[in-house]
Amino acid sequence: MIIPIVGASALEFWLSGISFQQGIMKNKKVSMPKEYECIIRSDQYELIARNLGLSLPLNVMADKTSDRRNSKVVHICLRPINMPDNSFIQLNDTVYVSSPELCFAQMARLLPLPKLVEMANDLCAIYAIDKGSLYNQISREQIVTVSEILDFLRQANKYPGIKKA
Repeated sequence: MIIPIVGASALEFWLSGISFQQGIMKNKKVSMPKEYECIIRSDQYELIARNLGLSLPLNVMADKTSDRRNSKVVHICLRPINMPDNSFIQLNDTVYVSSPELCFAQMARLLPLPKLVEMANDLCAIYAIDKGSLYNQISREQIVTVSEILDFLRQANKYPGIKKA
């Protein structure tokens, strides 16, 4: 059983700061297995979301059309045929999350261009919004660099949404 977190849920994960708190940024990028199952009970999706501090519905990617479904708890999309290698970070034995570069490409299909540019700024920034701090910002490491995004986009030349990205 594999749960690949993608799209808006992956973006929420990367911008939440949990990746820095848990040292996840140092995890090596991996490819998804050629075939996998991701159907589990709704309460398990809720538990994964709660443990990672993510909103529901949790956005997940399925390998088979038969695994697709939507509910208040989970939105399961279909894995594209042209998935670039090394596009995920493995969080544990079963949970993977889109790399920041793949997350950018995935969100390019959903966001209008001004919001996509704002998202890229947030992913590449050396600050994070923190309402409790003096200037509502705190310093942090970059999640991803512009050159890393560009390198990924070159590799993913047939991925859906890549032209807009």
